[in-house]
Amino acid sequence: MKKLLVVLTILIAFSTNIGYAEVPLREQIEIVPLQSMGVINVVAGEKDRTMTVNHEIRDGDVYIECLIHPFTFTKEKVGHAHKDGEGHIRLYINNKHVDSIFRPAFIIKGLPTGNHEIKIEVAKNDKTPYDLEETFTISIPEKPAANS
Repeated sequence: MKKLLVVLTILIAFSTNIGYAEVPLREQIEIVPLQSMGVINVVAGEKDRTMTVNHEIRDGDVYIECLIHPFTFTKEKVGHAHKDGEGHIRLYINNKHVDSIFRPAFIIKGLPTGNHEIKIEVAKNDKTPYDLEETFTISIPEKPAANS
C-alpha cells in the first residue's frame, strides 16, 4: 500500500491541470481501484444491508472506500438476473453517471478545482438500484502555482 501511495504521489506531481473547461468530465477523470483505507464515516442502510462510505481528498484526488455488508461485487454478472447481495457501485459526479465500480475502494483522479457532488449508488446485477446510496459534496482546492 505504501508503494502504491508513493507511485500515486509521483504521478500526481507530474500531472497538469490544462484544458479542463473544454473536455467532458468523464474524459478528465480517472477511477483507480484500491484496497481498504479509512477516514470520514457516513452510514446508510436498508433492512439487513448497510453501507459505510469513507472519503478523503489528498493532493486533489478523492479516495473513496465503500464497505457494504452483506454484499459481493460481481462484474461478470452485470446485466444478468438479480441475485440478492450481489452487484456493483454506480458512481455519479455532479448528477452524471461516470462509471460502474466493481471494488469497494477507488480513487477519483483529475477532478477540476471546485465543488463536486459525489453519489455512490449500490446496484443489482440487473442494474436496478438497491435502496442504498450516499451523496456528499467535496471541494477540490486550487493547485498552487509552480515556482519558476
